[in-house]
Parts: sequence; structure tokens; C-alpha cells
Amino acid sequence: MNVPSGILAVAMLLAFSASDADVRHRVTVVRAHTSDEIVAAILNANSSGRPTIIRVARGNYRSTQRFDFESGSSRFPPVTGEVSIEGRDAEDTEFDAAGLRAFIVAPGGRLALNGITISRGFAECNVDQCGTDGGGAVLNMEGVLWIEHYVFSRNESFASGGLGSALGGAILSVRGHVHVEDTTIENNSSLSAGGGWP
Repeated sequence: MNVPSGILAVAMLLAFSASDADVRHRVTVVRAHTSDEIVAAILNANSSGRPTIIRVARGNYRSTQRFDFESGSSRFPPVTGEVSIEGRDAEDTEFDAAGLRAFIVAPGGRLALNGITISRGFAECNVDQCGTDGGGAVLNMEGVLWIEHYVFSRNESFASGGLGSALGGAILSVRGHVHVEDTTIENNSSLSAGGGWP
């Protein structure tokens, strides 16, 4: 697919920060080769307030970390700032979530994903939280989620004990903005609605 690096991120950031004429000069660019480097870059973006582009090398990324948030848990830190994660090609750059949701976009956060596959994500909700705790791969809670040239494969969302209405095997967005383009959503499942995206 070979999307030029940085184009999606800058377009997304400018679209939602149009009043800031200097945004191009404030963007931090980080190159990451491991899951730990991606975690560190997201945490730094959250704390610094600087829009950050994380360019990941080809390969398989399998984080064993767990970050708890009021609306569930994820392998990578909940995004509260402005972050773009970019791979060269979704066919050879995979984030294996290994039985836990990969990403959460917190209220006010902005996450762009480009040229990556997320697989084996899993979200399990309690019966009274299933309306806001789904999204086997990504949960967007009142933030901005921008996805292009991406693959979601074999992600799941289920409710504890098989009860309740688990939503979004791949993506669940709760009162947030989502843009999805040129993206494959395949073989994802949920207990009740939206195997891919409700």
C-alpha cells in the first residue's frame, strides 16, 4: 500500500486543530521497533501535549502490558493526546493484542492508525457496562479515531457469562468521531451487535 508517512497524521491533526497555524512545527516524530518503544511514545505524547507521529518498522508487535482505564483495559496506554501510528503496509506490520483490546481513545484524545493490522484483540464487558466497554481492537470514548489502509482481523467482544449486549468485535465508538477508509474488517465477532463495528 505504501502510503507516504506523515500525510495521514498531519491531515488528521490539522483537520481537528485547524485554529493552530503552527501545528506542523509542533509535531514530534518517533521511530519505534518494539512494543515498549510504542508504549513510551504514547505516554510521552499524552504528557507533553505535542502531536506525535509514531512510525513503526515492519514486524509483529505483541505487548504483554496492561493499562486499565475507567472503560476497560488495553495493551497500549489510553490515548489522551494526539497520536498517529503508522506502518508501511498492513500485510507485514501486525499488532497482536493477544487476548486484550489494543487501544483506547480517551475523551478528547485523537488517534490515527495507518498501514497496520490489529489481530486477536478481545474485550469482555460486565452486563451493566456493555454499552460502553466493547471494541475488541479499539474503543473510542468521546475522542477522534481516524483509520486508513488498515486491517482488523480476528478480534472479539463478549460479555461476562454470556449475558448482556457486547458491541463491536473490532471497533466501538461511544459519542466520538470515527473516520474509516480503505480498511479491511474481517472475521471479527461480538456477542450481539456489530461483529466489526456497530
